[in-house]
Parts: sequence; structure tokens; C-alpha cells
Amino acid sequence: MEPVEGGAFLSRSVNDLNFSRECLRLAAEFTQLARDSLDPELQTHCLRMAAFWTDRAAGTPGDGSDDPAQ
Repeated sequence: MEPVEGGAFLSRSVNDLNFSRECLRLAAEFTQLARDSLDPELQTHCLRMAAFWTDRAAGTPGDGSDDPAQ
């Protein structure tokens, strides 16, 4: 467990859940950006970013080699 403000402890599973939720939020935002864009290249990039964050939410390990910014 990791200490947090006030001396309370936050379990790793709660941290993992929060991380997954944030990854899914990012994936949803990129998906929406792809829908809103008229630029096909931007749509492709946003969908690639959405897939990246969806993989992270699922716990897929990344070594940086699948960085969508590349």
C-alpha cells in the first residue's frame, strides 16, 4: 500500500483502477476528436491514440516501441 495525504493508505488495486479509468477517458476523448475531425490524417492519428490508451487501460505492457506519436 502507498501512503497518501492524511496518513491514509490507498491500495494498489485502487491506483490501478484509477489509472485504467483515466486511460479509458483519454481513449474516449481521442475517439470523439476523430469523429469531429474532417481531416483524414488527424482522424487516423486520433484513432491510433485511442487504441493506445485502450491497450493501456487493459494493462497491456508498453516498452515505448508502440508509441503512437512515432
